[in-house]
Amino acid sequence: MPPVYYTSDNGTAITSEIEFLRDYLGAIGDPDDVKVLKYLYVWATPISTLKFFISYDDGDYEYLGGVDEYPKRFDLGHTKCKHIKLKATESSTNKPFIVEAYMIIGDKAQERE
Repeated sequence: MPPVYYTSDNGTAITSEIEFLRDYLGAIGDPDDVKVLKYLYVWATPISTLKFFISYDDGDYEYLGGVDEYPKRFDLGHTKCKHIKLKATESSTNKPFIVEAYMIIGDKAQERE
């Protein structure tokens, strides 16, 4: 089946939002471990209207930036947390996009909360 694209009747932008499941970052440590996050890599269609946001430990979403290259690397500034949630938004008139994967680079922190 071919992809389906949507626009409103008057040609204004349609907004899409993808919210990812909570990620306990098992590749870095156990769910109760505090992790130190360095980078987020996103493999997605590089279009200026595709934006990424991150939430640490169920806090408010913080804007990371737009996806303007493949893959896109976001600096997470050695943020400490136990888990994350990601959100992607896109608003345009019929630009198809794909979010293929993401990867977090970080380490297990020395302390345990």
